[in-house]
Amino acid sequence: MLITLCYIYLWMRFQRRYASVIRDALRGLSGGHRGFTFRQQSTSSPQSSGDTLLLQLGDRGVFITEPQDIKINEKQLALTNHRAAVTHTLIKRRLFFCSVKYISMYNIYNDACACVLQVLNWSDLCLPLACSPGQPYRAVAETSLENFSRLGVAFMEDRLRMENGLIPAKITSVSLREAALQELIQSQQRRRLSAPQQHPEPQSEHQHMDGHHLHLSSCTECLELENSTILSVRCASVENIPDLPEDCSTEPEQEPGPQCAHGKPPNVLVYTDGCEQQFQKIRSLLAECVDTERYTVYHLQPQQALSEPWLENTLLLVLAPEHPVPLPPPLQLRFLSYLSQGGRLLGLCCSLCPAGLTLRPRAPPHPQLCTLSFTRADSSQLRLSVVSSGSVFERDGGGGGQVELWGQISGQEMAIVRVTHGPDSGEAILCQVRLDSAPAPHHLSGTQSCSELETSDALRYQVLTEILTSLGLSCGRSQVLPHTPIHLLTTHPELKASFVRWLRAQVCVSGGVVRLPECVLKVCWSAQECVEVCDGELVLHTDPPACFSELFSLQTYTHHLQTQRLGRTVLYTDVTSSTMDLLDG
Repeated sequence: MLITLCYIYLWMRFQRRYASVIRDALRGLSGGHRGFTFRQQSTSSPQSSGDTLLLQLGDRGVFITEPQDIKINEKQLALTNHRAAVTHTLIKRRLFFCSVKYISMYNIYNDACACVLQVLNWSDLCLPLACSPGQPYRAVAETSLENFSRLGVAFMEDRLRMENGLIPAKITSVSLREAALQELIQSQQRRRLSAPQQHPEPQSEHQHMDGHHLHLSSCTECLELENSTILSVRCASVENIPDLPEDCSTEPEQEPGPQCAHGKPPNVLVYTDGCEQQFQKIRSLLAECVDTERYTVYHLQPQQALSEPWLENTLLLVLAPEHPVPLPPPLQLRFLSYLSQGGRLLGLCCSLCPAGLTLRPRAPPHPQLCTLSFTRADSSQLRLSVVSSGSVFERDGGGGGQVELWGQISGQEMAIVRVTHGPDSGEAILCQVRLDSAPAPHHLSGTQSCSELETSDALRYQVLTEILTSLGLSCGRSQVLPHTPIHLLTTHPELKASFVRWLRAQVCVSGGVVRLPECVLKVCWSAQECVEVCDGELVLHTDPPACFSELFSLQTYTHHLQTQRLGRTVLYTDVTSSTMDLLDG
């Protein structure tokens, strides 16, 4: 034990020493014509003749380099989530450039260093300006000299992480002309202001965008397949897929449906602190309130919430823990970051409080039956019996986003509030009453019965529907089109033969059909064969159709594929349900 303490003491002394060396070197070079680079020597390019090694720690080093210039085009600038904040003077602080590789954050918890040291998120110390996706991923950001040195120290200790679970492989200071960047920002703003506004409607109404599904995987091969497949489908389709949200509801007599917030895919993520039973309950509740043909509901696990790239691919985040326990600080920051980027959030008895709100316990603090007065969008009032969570909201005098009172209990206690958060108008509706379910009688104190809750059950669904509609979801039922036959398409004959062999084996085991989680497939082995289907059954033809839809071209799709096997066997149909339900993911 004594030896271990000695090692820790020596390490802390050494850590403070090289941190001060880095800061002093940065201050000395800030006004000169030299650059500063942190990089892994095993993964970076060979050291150039102009690079001078200043400090080395394991496989990571600090180098004094030649100054580097960088240019940002409008496409790269548009990819940043913070472009609205980049309107002030930029070059008063130093800029740096990061090149990263795709590594999942799952690995950092296995690192002994990461277990001892605090992981640092790069966005906490800098302002991202632009990024260039692909391999390798690159990003340009702005920071102060002090924060740049802190980023460098965290990089040397292998505890610096970027967004979406990326681990930086190199950080270098660069020069960026202020006039060119300001001109680029102004050009982008002029183009955005000059674009026609097709739907000048309230922010709560959003139009749905079909066809995109959440991808919670850090596998490089899967990411390459996803990018290749999306490119192929875009090129194979006559219509421009990214323009579908603006073209889907141009008929004036059609009932206006909610638009997809910021063009996000129709993914609804439910966080229940890892409780599968609670997730199934919330999923069933959402299925009774929203149009299930428009949205796909996923279970967001705690480890996924910290690492996977779900922030940009989520239409609505639902926080519904089984028990009202405090959220860990990393999760709170993650969820608030989602809100600051324009996300929509529904909190059901959770402890999350954006700026402008605080939680306080009620007296008594345990759940009890109370009367909720809820204000609807048309200013009418709904009064219903609900069970409180044991806490209520209070306004925070420290400021923050706009807070609106939507529901109160006991005449004056804030139980349901709407809060705006962040520069991109993120919206959260937070509830401290049990709208997710009607509790059993033993959950209530004393001799209270569930008769009042049962009579208020229909009103509870009205309140939930009102809240979900305001968050941009469609709660009406859309017309479900009948499914069309499925056809097997392949790019090579040997792939088809292999799939048909597997299909015949499945048919033999399942009694002449292929049983999937959500449906049953009856296989038609030739075009002349006639197959009769019942409810819940679909026909799978092993031959391609006589003619494709005018919106799809197999040749164009194949031409743009960049994989050897993945994506080259396709099940094609004109109308079907979500493939996540059809093929169980």
